[in-house]
Amino acid sequence: AALMAGVTGRKSETILAKLRRDAADAPDDEALQRLWMSAEAVRGDAQAAIAPLAARLEADPADADAAFLTARAQERLWRETGDKDMRTAARGSYAQAFRQRPDHFETLFGYARLSIDAASANTRDALLEAHRLAPQVVPISAYLSLSYAGAGEFDEAMAILKRVRGRHLSDNERTLITGLLQAIDQSREGGPATVDLPAMLREQDGTETEALPED
Repeated sequence: AALMAGVTGRKSETILAKLRRDAADAPDDEALQRLWMSAEAVRGDAQAAIAPLAARLEADPADADAAFLTARAQERLWRETGDKDMRTAARGSYAQAFRQRPDHFETLFGYARLSIDAASANTRDALLEAHRLAPQVVPISAYLSLSYAGAGEFDEAMAILKRVRGRHLSDNERTLITGLLQAIDQSREGGPATVDLPAMLREQDGTETEALPED
């Protein structure tokens, strides 16, 4: 639970090490095995999570959790290595998870943020549904606003961010929203953005320690 909540550094390494030992000692403990695979996929050794998750999916292709965690692991590997095939695999796994659980906002958001064309109708639909399901999640609002901005719909992009700005936000979230408002306003006026939007988005979606490869 601590790892999923974003605990990092030495404390997360200690928790993960214990979880690995416990999982190795109890291979028949279903709940523990799922917790271990989840921790590896999201915060631990993403590569180590792939094989056991693949075995789960082979046994039960309708296992939405396994498909989602596979996508998370593949997305992390893409970010770490720049392997575009891994990006494609991650999108496919998110799509598989969506087919089994279409109302899971994290799956929708994962699929959308791996889109090469943020302004495409397919990506927009996924972001809109994720936003409807979880309007409180700031990174979803941020990506949705960028989708509108990418299509030249600057007023809608700004309106989304202004609604978010009126809520109670963390310092990082407020910095993100302020930067996006500035960048979109500059884009609307035809000038270059002067803020590092990809870096700010990575800080919000849990990939702050990972390089974001170029398309």
